[in-house]
Amino acid sequence: MESYAILIDRGLGPIQIAAGVVALKSALDAAGKPTIAAMGKYGLHAPPPRLRLPLDRASHNPKQIQILMGHSSIKVTFYT
Repeated sequence: MESYAILIDRGLGPIQIAAGVVALKSALDAAGKPTIAAMGKYGLHAPPPRLRLPLDRASHNPKQIQILMGHSSIKVTFYT
């Protein structure tokens, strides 16, 4: 089983960067000089809330949306 950091660094992060879903972060390059690095914007447990809107429009009921998003409670799904 892979660790959370490895899954983000080798999987989800590069996918988000390729798709342009990035957050910019100050970092140091190999020579120790300050630089700006692009990293994936979301972690595995933080899907963007706007994901719920297409599901709403696709006529899913709230329980189906909860299950599709992997939430343990309907309160988490509709926290906004």
